[in-house]
Amino acid sequence: LIAIAQDPEASFAQVRVQYKDSKEATPTTTVADLREELVNGLFSQMMNNRLQELTTKPNPPFIFGSSSYGGFGIRGKNAYSSFAGTAPDGQLKALETLLEENQRVKLFGFQKGEFNRAKTSYKSFYETFYKDRDKRESGRIVGSYVDQFLEGNTVPSVEYSYHTTMALMPNITLAEINAKMDSYLHDDNRSIVFTGPETKEVPTKEQILTILDEVANRKVTAYQDTEVREN
Repeated sequence: LIAIAQDPEASFAQVRVQYKDSKEATPTTTVADLREELVNGLFSQMMNNRLQELTTKPNPPFIFGSSSYGGFGIRGKNAYSSFAGTAPDGQLKALETLLEENQRVKLFGFQKGEFNRAKTSYKSFYETFYKDRDKRESGRIVGSYVDQFLEGNTVPSVEYSYHTTMALMPNITLAEINAKMDSYLHDDNRSIVFTGPETKEVPTKEQILTILDEVANRKVTAYQDTEVREN
């Protein structure tokens, strides 16, 4: 599915690529489910660090970008989604970059330094979450119970979430995170949506299909870790 929509009142342009699962999503009810969420979360952390890095370069391909796996507004379904906010005339370049970065991870995976930094970031988040457990807003607590009612997910306590995450983290491997992209990306159930303000030259379906083909056949090189290069 490819959709292109322009609105003269739109304030910014965006690109979204989604790979929807054909299987039904299952609720999070076991420790194994929590571990799977942690693996998906670490994947997203590393991918988004790469996308954020691109926005700091001269002539960045987009204003901001993100990728993640999970629910996307249709109950009972999950998807891997890549998103970018762009200049009105920058949607095709943003799409090309999102596809290329996904392809880079599929071919070469993430690196050890990226993995270690992601784990450190996650641990820091949960330590703060645990420390401030008595300061949670009521809306967040209510939201958890609404999610439990609608989706069937468990509502673990902050203490349980913290201790379980800390116990699971050391046994998660870089190899299993790198293997995720093989299941995330697939040609079926893929949608590409462009939305934004009106432009003189409107992107076409043919241009999008050309980019898909070019990136799929491109000789993508491995990611060079900035922190490693600087040391």
